Amino acid sequence: MKKLLSLLFAIVFFCCLGTNAFSVTHDVIMSNFSFQPVALTINAGDSVRWTNQDSVSHTVTSGTNCQDNGVWTSSEFLSNGQTFSLTFSQAGTYPYFCSPHCFLGMTGTVLVSPVSSNIPLPTTADIFSYTAVEIPVLSSNPAVAKPIGVGSVASGGDNLGLHVGINSFSGAVDMYFLLYVPVLDPNNIYQLTSSGELKTFSEGLFPWKTNVVSSFDAGIFGIIPKSLLPPGIYTFGLVVVPAGDISLLEYYFWITSVEF
Repeated sequence: MKKLLSLLFAIVFFCCLGTNAFSVTHDVIMSNFSFQPVALTINAGDSVRWTNQDSVSHTVTSGTNCQDNGVWTSSEFLSNGQTFSLTFSQAGTYPYFCSPHCFLGMTGTVLVSPVSSNIPLPTTADIFSYTAVEIPVLSSNPAVAKPIGVGSVASGGDNLGLHVGINSFSGAVDMYFLLYVPVLDPNNIYQLTSSGELKTFSEGLFPWKTNVVSSFDAGIFGIIPKSLLPPGIYTFGLVVVPAGDISLLEYYFWITSVEF
C-alpha cells in the first residue's frame, strides 16, 4: 500500500498532471436559430462561451423584449464557428437575445448563483497544477485556488518563502504537504509532518494538519535566501482529503514548481 501511494505521488509530481473536474467555462451552442441550452445556471466567477454552429450570423446581446439593456457589450455578428465569451462575476439573472433573430424567439438566460465561501469536500480525485505565485490565491473554487505561495522567487526574487493559505471547507479535512527536490534527493518525495519533520512515503503516511474546517493560513520554514539553496527545480504539493480518510480516493491535489 505504501509503495503504491509513493508511486502515485511520484507519477503526479513527475508528470505534473493538470486536469480537473471543475469546469469554470460553460458552453452555449447557437444552432437552428436557438441558444442551446436556452437557460443556463452557473456560479459567480464562471464564464460562458457561445459558439455559432448555424450557417447564418448571430449576436449575443444583453436584454429583454429584443431591447439591448447595455448590461454587457453585445458581441459582433458571429459567423459559423466563431465564438463569444463572457465572465459573470455577480450573481443575478441575465437575459439575452440574438439581435437579428429575436423575433423568431432566439433568446436565452444565464442564471448566476452566488458562490459559497466554503470549498466543498472532495468527492473525486482532482489535481490542479499552476505556475508558481508569490502568495496564495484564495477561492472557494478549488480549480481557481492556488493555496501554495513560494515567495519572491516566483517572480525572480531572492527569497523562498513557503506560505499556505486556503478558504474554509464545508467539512473537516486533513492536509498533507509534499516536497520534491531532485537536486537534493531524486529518489524520494517528502511529507511535512505535524511536528515539522520530513518523512518519506516508505516511512508511512503523515498528515501535516488534521481536522481543519476553518480558513487556514500558515508559513513554512520561514524566509530562506535562495543563495543558501542548491539551484534546481523545487516542487511543492498540498493534498486535502476528508478528515480521517487514508484511502486517497477522494482528494484535491494542488501542485506548483519553481526553478532557480
